[in-house]
Amino acid sequence: MADALVSIVLERLASVLEQQIRQQVTLVVGVESEVDNLKNTLQSIRAVLGDAEKRQFTEELVKVWLERLKDISYQMDDVVDGWNTALLKLQIAAENPCIPKPKISSCFPSPCVCFKQVLLRCDIGIKIKDIGKQLDAIAKDNNQFDFVSSSTIQQPHRRMTSSVIDVSQFCGRDADIDVIVDKLLGGSSQESSSLYIISIVGMGGIGKTTLAQLAYNDDRVKAYFDERMWVCVSDPFDPMRISRDILEALKKDSYGFHNLEAVQQEIRTLIANKKFLLVLDDVWTEYYELWEQVESSLKGGAPGSRILVTTRNENVSTMMGTTYKHPLGGLSKEQCWSLFSNIAFKGRSREKVEELEKIGRKIADKCRGLPLAAKVLGSLMRLKDKKEDWESILNNQI
Repeated sequence: MADALVSIVLERLASVLEQQIRQQVTLVVGVESEVDNLKNTLQSIRAVLGDAEKRQFTEELVKVWLERLKDISYQMDDVVDGWNTALLKLQIAAENPCIPKPKISSCFPSPCVCFKQVLLRCDIGIKIKDIGKQLDAIAKDNNQFDFVSSSTIQQPHRRMTSSVIDVSQFCGRDADIDVIVDKLLGGSSQESSSLYIISIVGMGGIGKTTLAQLAYNDDRVKAYFDERMWVCVSDPFDPMRISRDILEALKKDSYGFHNLEAVQQEIRTLIANKKFLLVLDDVWTEYYELWEQVESSLKGGAPGSRILVTTRNENVSTMMGTTYKHPLGGLSKEQCWSLFSNIAFKGRSREKVEELEKIGRKIADKCRGLPLAAKVLGSLMRLKDKKEDWESILNNQI
């Protein structure tokens, strides 16, 4: 639970800082260095969470340490919410300069409004510094426990995905699926020779990979394309590894190819005049030079070929020359509840579901439309049968 929570906070911190930079506004002066310190501290703590979560059941002090970490993580999440809201207001104001304003402020901004903005900026800055101090104390305290660091956790961005998905566990996104599938099947013989790239863009945990999996496994998509390949890119972006993965998906065998030239020549031969779909999941690099090394081998397919990309970064989408960008937002409250309840209530009696549903809906609302949070909390609540335990999660931890 703590590991998933810290992961979400890390991603949201990176996302809101990127948004501030992209909008070219300085809502909080000097915040970049403060956030960098927070991220570095969180990542060092995250490296020992695997050991800490195992030991909390036998060591009370470790359990208390984890609770402190969870509390500060929730505080960080609240600050990021306030920061996001403030940035959104600035963006709306910049994009809509002609919105009618009260007569009293037609020539000059209201002193009250300006004062509130200054207070908001100071408040966010003070809270971030205060959280930084508390987090430093938590990081220092972990030395007394001699936690064992996990090398797998130290690499938070490197992960593996596949096209396999359990459709029965899927909730919502019907409209998004329809759009993506329509773009995948919308090719014609009149298309240009340039690559047609569809990018699904959104924050970590929002469901980009799930949406790509659903589109990839759609029966209409299966029937439309001659070849389908799924490649998990992640970080770092290695052109040789990615090209070998593409070749392996095409040929079911990439052995015997030891240089990029040979691999890519074989790819070009195998996709020549064929309508292919290539999914590149979890792309991070913004360097066109790296993407170009992969892109060059993918231009020999038949008209109607598609590349479907998932990424957290809009700059990646732009760098790759995206034809259609699909921004992915959070789930609705009802969709989030459906995802949460399918996991939390699986195998429970109707009487138990009725007893816990009201509390469960409130817990699901706290997920703020994030599928990852709904899955994490659903898995946590699946192990808890007592109403008091559910109330404790609702009142003290969310």
